[in-house]
Amino acid sequence: MNEEYEMSEKDYKKMRKSQPKRERILREDFGDPSEIGGFKGPWSRFVGAREDKKGPRDVKEEQSLRRIVNKHCLTVGKERSRSNYFLSMEDASLSRVPSKRFLVPKGNIMLFHDHKDMVSSVSLFRRHKLLLTSGLDGKAYLYNLRAGDLVTTYMGHSKGVSSATLSECESKFSTISFDGFLKVWDIETGRCNAKIDLECPLTCQSFKELGKAVFIGGLDGRIRTVDTRNRKALNGAKEESHPSRQTTFGPSSICDILLVEQDNFLVFTRKKGSLHYLDLRNDRIVKTHNGSCSFIGLNPEENTLMITASDEVILLDVSTLEEGGERIKALGCSTRVKASPDGSMLCFGDTNGLVNFIARSSTKETSLGSTSEALTTIDWIDGSSSSLVSGDVLGNIKVWE
Repeated sequence: MNEEYEMSEKDYKKMRKSQPKRERILREDFGDPSEIGGFKGPWSRFVGAREDKKGPRDVKEEQSLRRIVNKHCLTVGKERSRSNYFLSMEDASLSRVPSKRFLVPKGNIMLFHDHKDMVSSVSLFRRHKLLLTSGLDGKAYLYNLRAGDLVTTYMGHSKGVSSATLSECESKFSTISFDGFLKVWDIETGRCNAKIDLECPLTCQSFKELGKAVFIGGLDGRIRTVDTRNRKALNGAKEESHPSRQTTFGPSSICDILLVEQDNFLVFTRKKGSLHYLDLRNDRIVKTHNGSCSFIGLNPEENTLMITASDEVILLDVSTLEEGGERIKALGCSTRVKASPDGSMLCFGDTNGLVNFIARSSTKETSLGSTSEALTTIDWIDGSSSSLVSGDVLGNIKVWE
């Protein structure tokens, strides 16, 4: 029979003394009360403590790295597409008439909520009234903006799709995913014509022509060059450390990527905020810009890079990576920055769910939308019909005109 044991005061003190002593954590200075905003008081941090600066996008992406969304896609060759009706790219009613100038849209005309998770990319067709989107629900969608409805659903990834990019001919597109696959799709038929396993969660891609080399950034911090015609990786596709098991972004993970300078150079950013300039002719990093860089936009008129940093846009010369002009305030900027053809106006989405337009000559700012979930991607083209589209962390897609 077990008897209840009652610890004596002497035994209790002995036990407490035998435990290792913990070092006292000091607080930072409380600040100067005589200065406005200088007194921190009990809100001052502990010495050595760091705040978790993960935003809604970071949380969603890390969840997507671990979650299986389409179980049938765990087996290679199970790609499928589902079309509501046949759409011909030769249909004259779908053609888009380009405009000579960018226009600030006046209002929201469409709302799509087919994605069940964060929208990772949106792409407006330049010659057709169509829209291609991708999301962390593992799917890509094709929308008819003339009819305002969903045309085709593309399902071929077991984890979230991190990017869907159109080819120049607008007849096919490529998707990359956290499941490690690059896949090439035919827009009309919905067939997956090529699939390449790169054995690492993939984060971003860039190419000039889909039939040539595709440059892909991975979670392990490496840039992979893939030949989609021969369906093989030209370099860096194998890793002995099995990076596909990674479930979190590291400081060296590739955040964004962009081809520049007649496709001879590649600009990319890492999660830690550094920007790198890679010479593709000799596969060497020739320039580096340290800071809090995340997304990369291009202003072709002025030949400048538009770098999304912490609450500002940094303008860098494409060739030298030197800053050109003053930095532009962009509070809460959470997407790539888009520029009008003459470079006079910039557009970006923010963490409050607003799309902002900034005229560089007067720094006058115009905002569209209402306060809601953080935007994750936008696309803005010429001032023809349906010229702006945005996607947010909940999977909502808004079209503006």
